[in-house]
Formats: sequence, structure tokens, C-alpha cells
Amino acid sequence: MKIANYIASIALALSLSLPAITHAERVVGYYGRTAGGGICSEYPPFEPSDLPVELYTHLNLAFALIDDSGLITSQDVKEIPQYQTFNDLKKKNPSLRTAVTVGGWDMDMAHYSTMVATRENRQKFIKSAMEFVRKFGFDGLDFDWE
Repeated sequence: MKIANYIASIALALSLSLPAITHAERVVGYYGRTAGGGICSEYPPFEPSDLPVELYTHLNLAFALIDDSGLITSQDVKEIPQYQTFNDLKKKNPSLRTAVTVGGWDMDMAHYSTMVATRENRQKFIKSAMEFVRKFGFDGLDFDWE
């Protein structure tokens, strides 16, 4: 219940500041695997549909990975149905933009270095990223290279 109270407090604070937000400003949020309750089982699950989408201009879904072959991939195949649920939030807020975040603390960061090391590796990743974004309905890509 603590996480729900915390989220409600953030939503209230953001909603109070909405009159000050102009069309040129961004309010970015992240939704990650830990929100689903599996990894952080001490917290109740928090689904994408629970997000106050009217408060955001951009939402990022964390995380996708770069695999051993240099291509973008989901962290877990069980997450793929959640991509549609996440991107369906744009039906509630048509101006919302979504991105998939690549990286995170549990990705082997050497994959980033390998991906950028050669033109061919970069082109291969870019092609796979464009296919991934289009296939799952994201508007873009966000990098978390730690």
C-alpha cells in the first residue's frame, strides 16, 4: 500500500503543477519490470493502465536489451504482450509519446561498446531497433547506457 500512496502523492504534485506546464515542456515517466510485482514482490503489482497518463507527455518502458549478436531484444518474452498494453495508453492520451528504453542495470554494458565499435554493428542495431519500435508500436527509443 505504501507504493500506491507514494504514486498518488506524485500524481497529485504533478497535477498541481500542470497549469505551469507549456506545450514545449516534457513530463517524462518510466514504467519498468519491477512495477509488475515479480522482481519487487514486496510491492503490489502496478499495471501500465494504472498510470495517470494525462500527466505525461512521454512514457518510457524499461527495459529492452542488446543481445550477444548486437540486436535489440526484450528482457523476457513474457513481457511482449505488455508492450501493446503500454502503447494502448496513447488511446487515453493521444498526444502521449512512448519509447522503449534499452539498457539498465542488468544488461551487459559491453554490448553497447560492441554495438558502437563499427559502422556495420551500428547499422545492424539501428535496423533491428527500427523494426522493434515499429513492430510493437513505440514512437522511439531511449538509451540507458550505464
